[in-house]
Amino acid sequence: MKIGNIEIVMFPAGSGDCILLHFIKEHFRILIDGGYVYTFNNYLKTYLERLGKMGESIDLLIVTHIDRDHINGIKKFLKVNGDAKHPNIIFVKEIWFNGFQNISGIKCDACEEIPFVEKCVLENMAAQSIDQDENGLKDISFGDAESLVELIVNNGYDWNTSFNKMVSRNDTLEVVYGDINISILNPSEKELNNLTQEWIDELKKSSRDVIISNNHLFDRAFEGCWIYDENIENNYCNISFSEEEIFSWREKAELDDDIPDDTIQNLSSIAVLIKNEKKTLLFPGDCPMYQIKKYLPDKIDIVKLPHHGSGKSIDKEFIRTKKVDYYLLSTDGKRYGHPSEKVIGNIVCNSLGNPLIIKNYEIPLLANIGKMEDEVIVDE
Repeated sequence: MKIGNIEIVMFPAGSGDCILLHFIKEHFRILIDGGYVYTFNNYLKTYLERLGKMGESIDLLIVTHIDRDHINGIKKFLKVNGDAKHPNIIFVKEIWFNGFQNISGIKCDACEEIPFVEKCVLENMAAQSIDQDENGLKDISFGDAESLVELIVNNGYDWNTSFNKMVSRNDTLEVVYGDINISILNPSEKELNNLTQEWIDELKKSSRDVIISNNHLFDRAFEGCWIYDENIENNYCNISFSEEEIFSWREKAELDDDIPDDTIQNLSSIAVLIKNEKKTLLFPGDCPMYQIKKYLPDKIDIVKLPHHGSGKSIDKEFIRTKKVDYYLLSTDGKRYGHPSEKVIGNIVCNSLGNPLIIKNYEIPLLANIGKMEDEVIVDE
């Protein structure tokens, strides 16, 4: 899609996110998350290879939070891309990501020995080699035990160089790249410290006397703890709706809001507000809107629906009080009840103005609503 000066690609990522922004005049590209491994293998890789051969680069890579539908494609990309100074695919100038090392302040660059019992506990907690294939079924062919932090550090990528320590509101409120201003709305240090402390508490349930060291197993265990380990097959379904259900949006819009999302990994998701020329874009990752609402202007041109349109992440008040021109929806609609019928109902019936929903999959719930991303070209 193209909206004014901005080209946006929402790659097919199943229930996840993988979004590439290109600010044309500034010649600046931002990649936000990477979906699953198949997202990289089947879609992102070819696209980035073409850009790399043209001498282009990814100016900023943002990995919003630890969840396999956001980071597994990035892990595969960095592993294939290899050394940051001599990449196999494309140059990546900077990566934003909150991992164990930068939150804790411990440099995990050595192989300090860990007692046997503690090692077993950490290995059991470490990220599992499980992904999802394009049909939503469990895929155990991923086979990559390295953490995202290891791939960043070992391959020499510039990591959070725009910040003193971590990507947070408390560290740096705004990062400026020429005419592109990126405001950090979330997380605060409080959310990141809560994330770390909850992991340490969980770790000490199994190994009370564990001493945090600079062994990379701690990176892997931290990442593994927060990757949602659902049974993929049991959560996959091809949702269909009758005509009566699809068009009863008014009734759905009047339903009570869902209980707000309070999962600690989503509350620590990186959320950014990007301003360029007269356009304002909101990319909240999986961060619920109530967490960042007070920092938002009344008018936002483009909003990526948080957590794939979950009713726990965006409420009636936001939709009814914020003027939005375009809502981006990244989901195949096959898992977790995303997008929420209540959210879609409110956008259709109760929005200020007449926003367009732009989607990266044709899903039954939105059969007559919105447009596919490749259908949207708006010259302004």
